[in-house]
Amino acid sequence: MQTCKTCGTTNPDSAVFCKDCGASLRNPQNPAFFNQETELIGGVEARYLRAFTGQNFDRYAAVWRKQQRRPLGVGFHWTAFFFPVSWMLSRRMFLAPLCLYLYTALTIILFATVGLGAIERAEAQRDLVPEVTYEEIFSGTETLTGEQMRAYLERPEVKSRLAEYEAYQRAQDRVNLAWLLLGGLLFLGTVGVGLIAALFADRIYFLYARRKIRAVCAQYPNEELRLLLCKDRGGVRRLYLLFSPELWMDGLIALVLVIWLLAVILL
Repeated sequence: MQTCKTCGTTNPDSAVFCKDCGASLRNPQNPAFFNQETELIGGVEARYLRAFTGQNFDRYAAVWRKQQRRPLGVGFHWTAFFFPVSWMLSRRMFLAPLCLYLYTALTIILFATVGLGAIERAEAQRDLVPEVTYEEIFSGTETLTGEQMRAYLERPEVKSRLAEYEAYQRAQDRVNLAWLLLGGLLFLGTVGVGLIAALFADRIYFLYARRKIRAVCAQYPNEELRLLLCKDRGGVRRLYLLFSPELWMDGLIALVLVIWLLAVILL
């Protein structure tokens, strides 16, 4: 075991950086170690990113190295897909969730306008067609024989009523389709939030970390202080999850389901 000279944390002998503060644990005179410590990832030295991301550095470093070779730095982050706002808040990225909420609101407004407009037009067309039901057309035919029923269906007024019924059903199908369109658009809008967050989460986090690290390095020349401040301003803060609407909503849904299940079992 080896002890970090910066924070005093005990680390395994195989460790290169301190698992707590990200400071170097090897002899800086070693050229191989020096290259590891000063490796540039997106223009930021690896030791600062390690201090900023903490125990998640290896995972993020691998992703960020790959993203440097991609045009937009696109990847896929499953946690950010299912819980985009919670993931960002836990890393103290407050502007990105605000942008996601704004995108969601605009998307819902746009899709709701399109969907509700389609519903309104379909209902207006349906209202132009007289509503006819099967019960009205075949009322009193319960006692007719097969031959009598065929003769009944050949009557002009019955054919006319059947045509009106089919026209009304087609109009009603258009209304139902418009409602399905509205539901599909709203679903795509909400899923789109998670998809955008998942595709760009790692890239957004890197840009956020780089901005914070550069601000620290520009203000403080002392190396040990830089590493400590990077650690303090990075990492994961689970306390911020208390402010995540996603978790509150999921908790409320879980509570409703538990109450419903208890009611079904006990009553």
